[in-house]
Amino acid sequence: MVLYMYNWMISYLFYISREKVKMQKAAKLNSNFSDHYLNVAGDNGASYYGGNQGWWMDKVMTGDDTKRRLIKDKYYRLARIGCGTIAMSDVELYLTLQNRGYCLSVSASFDRDFPETGLCKIAAYRDYIEQMYATKYAIPDVVAGLHPSAMKKGLVSFLTANHSPYTKVKWSRYGKAAGVIRKQKILSEIERMLNADIPVVCAYHSFARKEIRLYTSLQNAKENFMTEADGRVTSHYMTIIGLYQYSDEQSGKDKYILEVVSWGRVYYIDYDRYAKKIDYFSNILSVY
Repeated sequence: MVLYMYNWMISYLFYISREKVKMQKAAKLNSNFSDHYLNVAGDNGASYYGGNQGWWMDKVMTGDDTKRRLIKDKYYRLARIGCGTIAMSDVELYLTLQNRGYCLSVSASFDRDFPETGLCKIAAYRDYIEQMYATKYAIPDVVAGLHPSAMKKGLVSFLTANHSPYTKVKWSRYGKAAGVIRKQKILSEIERMLNADIPVVCAYHSFARKEIRLYTSLQNAKENFMTEADGRVTSHYMTIIGLYQYSDEQSGKDKYILEVVSWGRVYYIDYDRYAKKIDYFSNILSVY
């Protein structure tokens, strides 16, 4: 029995080692603050990778139906469909931390040492998002999320004001290319932006409510293996912070996995599955 367990453990460790060798980083943001995209400290001692729209549920009014609340309550819109506001505000925050001399679009109440530590408390972060919502990234009363044109316009104004070398912003930059070519061009665009240390806001939307899977580990994404901690979305904005590459054992072709942040956590998405839905509504926000 002992020998069996020993042999099993050796085989398992070899398997894990083999998988790690095959999966390699193709591109990733070069944060000044460890592996965190944005480091938000929660009241419970937890550390989050950027914002979570659910943090505004405590401010939502009660007593009205969903449609009335979407019309009347900005906090309800932010909590339920605020993923675009979070994504764009986080991009501006990240770029300000990474580039000396950049200024935020609003006067947020972060701690004085925030530019040096990159750590912000959740209360200051919520104040920042509310200001960004009020001034740049508000969701119209009955629209199902932040409009892509508002995201594009808001980021252009931020980059221009900070004299960035990148001031062109466009959704679906390769939308007119043929399917296979478009898939490869968008992949190359993601890699280029990450290597330039620019977060890539991406949209996923399915009118048929076809889900895209968000995995909590690279291995789950590679094996298409769902756990209770993994997520599914049919319409969502996320931010790509990394790109991983591996050789598919069956086809021998290179495949890719997107590393994204959403709801204050890190997830992984199979790029082939995402690419099947690429169109105007499922695409990336190119900065160039």
